[in-house]
Amino acid sequence: MNKTITIFGKQIKLRRILFYSIFIVIFSIYSFVEKPFIKSIYLKSDIEYFANNHFWKIYLVIIIFFLLFGFFKIEKSKEAIGGFLLATIFFLIVGYVWLNHFITTQTLFLNQIKSVEKKKVVYQVFNHDKIISLSNKTNEEFIFDDSFTEKIDRKRKMNQQKSLSQLKHGDTINVFYDKGLFGFKYLN
Repeated sequence: MNKTITIFGKQIKLRRILFYSIFIVIFSIYSFVEKPFIKSIYLKSDIEYFANNHFWKIYLVIIIFFLLFGFFKIEKSKEAIGGFLLATIFFLIVGYVWLNHFITTQTLFLNQIKSVEKKKVVYQVFNHDKIISLSNKTNEEFIFDDSFTEKIDRKRKMNQQKSLSQLKHGDTINVFYDKGLFGFKYLN
């Protein structure tokens, strides 16, 4: 099945068009759906913590799988093995930079598919000139992100609690997070 399509006088294989179409769809979903969704339910500090402390483990598994698969598929000549190792080193360096956010987003998206348990976090409210931020003294977590505090505020209103803007400086609030499949908390 080696069909081709002629576009502007140039022959293009149907397989290549299909590959690029799938690639564009995957990265469009990632960019316009998954990434904003992950930013809305995870704290920025939690995303950075995952990227800094857990991404490399997932990436290492991918590289080992790539190496094992490659060694079984290439012919066993010195040139082929050398080329494969060179390609692996290139993929290791370039892929680490390019795939960091993609793999982090995909893993955190999978994390939130199923809630394993609830986690209560107590925050102290800082309300200064109608700018609201939250602080958790037990693990030194600070929430300055307006979109995240707005989401917490919407959840409070749904539960018929006072709005964050009605709270005084120094009041405490309880925020309930869900813990996902991999144990990372997110606001549901």
